[in-house]
Amino acid sequence: MLISAWAVHFIIRRRRSEWRARFLEIDAPHRLAFTWIWDGEFDETRVSVEFRSVPDGTEIVLMHTGNADETARDNHAQGWRDCLARLGPSLG
Repeated sequence: MLISAWAVHFIIRRRRSEWRARFLEIDAPHRLAFTWIWDGEFDETRVSVEFRSVPDGTEIVLMHTGNADETARDNHAQGWRDCLARLGPSLG
């Protein structure tokens, strides 16, 4: 399903970070795809998240593509690792 009418603006006050996303695909409960752009930047990237059923729960496969360079790629990779590491304990 292509979604073009939904957009999100996130503000993380602790870090004073802001980013925006526009949903490109919502295929519940299997897949999400959305754009990603930090405020003040011009390069829009794409994030896709797949949710796969596995015997012990759900596997999350996340891809963040279109980064301007290796530094941007590595920074996003570290941010996603940190975010996903906090997700498990939050879910119990």
